[in-house]
Amino acid sequence: MKITEELKEKLEKIKPEKAILYLDEKGWRLVYSLPLVEVFQIEKGEDFFQADVPVGLQVSNFSSAMCSVIEEIAEYENRSFDEVLFSFTGD
Repeated sequence: MKITEELKEKLEKIKPEKAILYLDEKGWRLVYSLPLVEVFQIEKGEDFFQADVPVGLQVSNFSSAMCSVIEEIAEYENRSFDEVLFSFTGD
């Protein structure tokens, strides 16, 4: 997905803690934690999903990484990217 300036601003509003809490509450399993990323996984039937949550804006590709998290959640939950993004930003 191409990240426009508008989308980048929205993605940068997402607090990593909020994404981590969301995934935890939805049953995603934290499989490992690194200094700049926390990796969550979940299975649905035979499908496997993984969300690599950047843990701070100091991550050079924060917007791109958070975009991937939103895309993975959207695919897992059968929701649109915009619906998931809205649930995190309210925008």
